[in-house]
Amino acid sequence: MKAVRIHEDGGPEVLVLEDVPDPEAGAGEVLVELRAAALNHLDVWIRRGLPSVPKPRILGADGAGVVAALGAGVAGFEIGERVVINPGIPHDGRITVIGEHTDGTYCELKAIPASQLHALAGSLSFEEGAAFPLVFETAHRMLVTKAGVREGENVLIWGIGGGVALASLEICRAFGARTIVTSSSAEKLELAAAAGADVLVDHSVDDVVEVVREATGGRGVDIVVETVGEATWERSLAAAANEGRIVVCGATSGHRAADRVRLDHGTAERLRGRVRADPKRPLQGAHRQRLSPT
Repeated sequence: MKAVRIHEDGGPEVLVLEDVPDPEAGAGEVLVELRAAALNHLDVWIRRGLPSVPKPRILGADGAGVVAALGAGVAGFEIGERVVINPGIPHDGRITVIGEHTDGTYCELKAIPASQLHALAGSLSFEEGAAFPLVFETAHRMLVTKAGVREGENVLIWGIGGGVALASLEICRAFGARTIVTSSSAEKLELAAAAGADVLVDHSVDDVVEVVREATGGRGVDIVVETVGEATWERSLAAAANEGRIVVCGATSGHRAADRVRLDHGTAERLRGRVRADPKRPLQGAHRQRLSPT
């Protein structure tokens, strides 16, 4: 089969289209003929040199396609059935991510544990299905499971151009929460407005905390979706209401915690990290056309 692999760290030029052996479905696995795969920031990090990833590696966490073959002991799937992949695979008490800890979805065929596949509704294209799992599962776990977002709450979402941020906007809209989104890109803010964002902030020019205070009557937001890290920690803490929740899934600008996080136990208790996501509920939302993968 054809696959896109990297053999070294670097820019897009290290992506190589080449022939690799066809995989086979082992016991408990399903062989998926991939029709679409998504690009996530994780793929960029790996390509640039994430130390934990050995080379060569087929990139890609997300994918959707059709069932091509069934391994021994697999029931509940049919040849030709449309499916979407859940990229987080439980292994020895931890989660391994397709494309990071094992070869990924930038290929024609992929053998996947049957437990990691879900039916893809006819209302969704393969491209929409592939764009869905990693970011929507992460955002759903942060906002719904950990933060318990409710109708009428105010939510600050940093970096609205990112996949998790856009998924968070969709979920907030579905729950009736009010959103304040930031970006340094006018184009991304315009797209966010078209997607239903309530308050737009250019964080390269505007004082985000001041805008938040004005938008919430001085109270602060109920939830902060924090994916940026070092560059925004202090402002996230300042923007949150006294009983606000800050949910964290990444640190694209660096992992060094703000002094208030390190020293203030009360503040640290408000931080809620992401743990393993369950794709069933966000997928149900997409199938009911309440969530729109992008």
